[in-house]
Amino acid sequence: MEKYNKIYSSYNVSEDIKPSQILSLVWKNFLPNSKILDLGCGQGIDSLFLAKNDFSVIAIDSSDVAVNQIKIKKDEFKLDNLELICGDINDFNIEKNKYQVIICRNVLNFLDKGKALKILNSLKDNIQKGSYIIIEIFTKDDPSFFSDNKFASYFEEQELLNIFSGYKIFYYLENIILDPGHPGFPGPHKHGVARIIAQK
Repeated sequence: MEKYNKIYSSYNVSEDIKPSQILSLVWKNFLPNSKILDLGCGQGIDSLFLAKNDFSVIAIDSSDVAVNQIKIKKDEFKLDNLELICGDINDFNIEKNKYQVIICRNVLNFLDKGKALKILNSLKDNIQKGSYIIIEIFTKDDPSFFSDNKFASYFEEQELLNIFSGYKIFYYLENIILDPGHPGFPGPHKHGVARIIAQK
């Protein structure tokens, strides 16, 4: 985690609080007063956006630097509806039927595959019926898969889609995308991704 603390220390939370691309597709469908869990929230752009739009949000990340950065914004905007937790998502207990939305973006690839699948199964088992699960992961089409600097795990073609078989699929994308840049890798680069919005 020291690596990501160092990365986040070099990047402030964006002053432009707007949702991630995938969240922008669906957040207006969320019921008022929805309880939302953001697992592996990073610098909290989705959590801050949702809290500013009056949803109740719990955001967890293992980087204390990132969590403290979010707290500054939370205090600035007086977001009493945003709860921040610095901790390991592997150890977080997802209470059954508590959440109407669970977000888990670009974090599962940092876990070994068994732990990533365990978290996905926990999301499926414990989220309320009719609620939304938003996932982004890297696939084996990601350029890093063929490099010496690999993530801990990758997903097979259509594996994420198959995991949510039986759910209503609000949105699904599996492709190689151009990422304009992010903390730790500021220049444009490509990722092999799978993104899903599934409704139980």
